[in-house]
Amino acid sequence: MNCPLRTSPYFNMLTLDDVAQLFDVSPSTIKEWCAQGKIQDFKTESQNGLAFSHEDVAAAYFFMAIQN
Repeated sequence: MNCPLRTSPYFNMLTLDDVAQLFDVSPSTIKEWCAQGKIQDFKTESQNGLAFSHEDVAAAYFFMAIQN
């Protein structure tokens, strides 16, 4: 029997709060970064409306780390 959650296109994605915790910033900062193109987000139908792939978050983290 397949788990319906695993068939979701957002399975194994990070939430806005997850990403904010990883970068140690507020969720509003992550939203600003999305608007600035610093991190790729995916629109969802959830309450906050954003999801992030592990790969995109890792790439953004690396890019921001080498710029400092």
